Amino acid sequence: MLIKSIAFIFVFLGPFVFLINSRWTSTPVKFYIFCTLLFYSISSRFSEPVYDFHTYYSTVKLGWLVFTDLYYIKEPVVWFFTTIVYMFSGVEQLGFIFLDVLIFYLIYKSVLNFKLPLYVVLLFFVFFPSVLGFQNVYRQFLSTCFLIYSFSCVYSSIFSKKSAISFVLSVLSHNFTILFILPVCLRKYRIKLLLVTILVSAAVMSVGVGEKSMTAEGGGNGAYYFIISLIFSLLVFLVNKYLNRKQDLRIFGFLIVAPIGLHFLSPDQAARIGLLILQVLFFYLSIFIEKNFKEKKTMRLLFVIIVSMPTFLASNTLNFIGF
Repeated sequence: MLIKSIAFIFVFLGPFVFLINSRWTSTPVKFYIFCTLLFYSISSRFSEPVYDFHTYYSTVKLGWLVFTDLYYIKEPVVWFFTTIVYMFSGVEQLGFIFLDVLIFYLIYKSVLNFKLPLYVVLLFFVFFPSVLGFQNVYRQFLSTCFLIYSFSCVYSSIFSKKSAISFVLSVLSHNFTILFILPVCLRKYRIKLLLVTILVSAAVMSVGVGEKSMTAEGGGNGAYYFIISLIFSLLVFLVNKYLNRKQDLRIFGFLIVAPIGLHFLSPDQAARIGLLILQVLFFYLSIFIEKNFKEKKTMRLLFVIIVSMPTFLASNTLNFIGF
């Protein structure tokens, strides 16, 4: 646990270092990001498992049974991949480390697609919903990262094959992201790709809608997370309108998904979606800072502090990172 705490401190300090010392070129910054996140991944996976990771590690040991159970078949990305890696290696943590690297790559590419500075990569993993996801509700976290990458692919272009594939992989990681088909497609898109995405996603959802609830982020906080995410959506939407900026229609999509989900879903499901919306809006707030403030260095530093504070104020996130 001590090593995991040290690794997280390196992740946490990275954005401050990059902002204070602007002389760093992109090459050493990328090297620091990769090494730090890999250290964080390995130290987390080989530390004492917490909550959902007890289930993950025991599931990969089921072997071929995973490929015959409908619960695992409908969300195969994590279950199948980690089980196959375990069958070949005998190390239950190894498959998750490979997936961690994939997550790091997805967020890195998303930051580049959104045209954001690289400090945002590390800051994303300090954000408290990301800590909860990386250390506990992992399938949801991987699904969220695929969804974020899908958003980033259509941020300044049409709905592309990369966006469609990423969205399908998001749904196959955790089926709840099918709810975000509207925000993903609220832009210029190719109708054929949209139809394929909807059909594949609907097929996945139809084979099993039952969700085995895992002890996790606190189902009772569902309304709390949802209200915060809705407020953030409204804030970005209204401030952009006040500044006469071009609206991104995906924010409008969140404004639709949030109240619908809050009304119809259970507290645990609402919490999951609320956390996802917060993680996506993290990038839109980053974009908002880059586009609307001349004194970027000060605003970036303030943003880093505000984003980091909840992680160190909440007891559950502190437990996850070993403090």
